[in-house]
Amino acid sequence: QLTIEQGDVVVWINNGGFHDVNGDTNTITGESFGNPESFDSPATSEVGAEIFSYTFNIPGTYNYDCSVGQHAANGMVGQIVVNASQTTVVDVIVGSDDHNTLETAVVAAGLVDVLSGEGPFTVFAPTDSAFGALPEGTLETLLENPTGDLANILLHHVYAGNALSTDLSDGMMIPTLLGTSLTVSIEMSGAVMIENSMVTVANIE
Repeated sequence: QLTIEQGDVVVWINNGGFHDVNGDTNTITGESFGNPESFDSPATSEVGAEIFSYTFNIPGTYNYDCSVGQHAANGMVGQIVVNASQTTVVDVIVGSDDHNTLETAVVAAGLVDVLSGEGPFTVFAPTDSAFGALPEGTLETLLENPTGDLANILLHHVYAGNALSTDLSDGMMIPTLLGTSLTVSIEMSGAVMIENSMVTVANIE
C-alpha cells in the first residue's frame, strides 16, 4: 500500500519478469475495481524499464494488480491511497507574484476564512495589472470600507465549485458567491473571456 497526495505522480519500474499495471478490472474476480479513475498499461519484460506512470488528481483509494498470467492470484496486487490536497485558493493567491493586490484586498475584506473553508472554490482572479487599470483612486476608496463594496466585488469573482477550462462552454453562466452570475464567452481564436476579461492563465489547482 502506498499513500500519496493529490497531484502526485507514481511510476512503476519493472524489476524482472513480464508485468503490467492494471487499475481497471480485477483480474481475480473479473469485476471493476471501482477506482475513482481507471487506468491500465501495456506489459513489458524489459528489466529496469518504466512499466507505467500515472498522475493521481482525484482523491480516493485505488486498487490495482498485474493482469499477466497468475500474477494477481499469486499476490501481485497493490493499493494507492490518494489524500486530498490541503491547498486553498488563498494559498494560491498568496503564493502568486501576480496577485499581490488581490491578496491585500482579500485580507482587508475579511474573506481569508471563507476562501480557506470547505471547497472547492474557483477564483477568477484579477492580476495586479488588472487592478492597476482601474481609475485612479478606485482601489484606495474601496479599501477604506473593505467589508462593504470591496467584499462584494471579490465575491462576484468566486464560484463555489470547480471551473476548469475544460468545463467551460460559450454562453455558460457561472453563479458566484455574491449571488450574481458571470458569463463565459469563447472567441474564435480560442480565447476564454469571463465577462469582459480574458483568462490569461488557467487551471491553477
